[in-house]
Amino acid sequence: MTDIVLNEIKRALRRGDRVELRSDLGIFYTKVQRARISRNPRTGEKVNTPSKRTINFKMSKEMFKKINNEE
Repeated sequence: MTDIVLNEIKRALRRGDRVELRSDLGIFYTKVQRARISRNPRTGEKVNTPSKRTINFKMSKEMFKKINNEE
């Protein structure tokens, strides 16, 4: 059952859709991180980093309150 739900979340994020979990958990969504020049911390060498999509999560207000014992 869990595998089915996670696979559907992955599919939606690949399409660029936003996934909202209604059990007071939060929202998963994607953002595009633009291409940039970064630095290798070990060597100090400059490295071109291509643009990529990242997955972000925003917890609901209810989840925040539960985690921080504010209920």
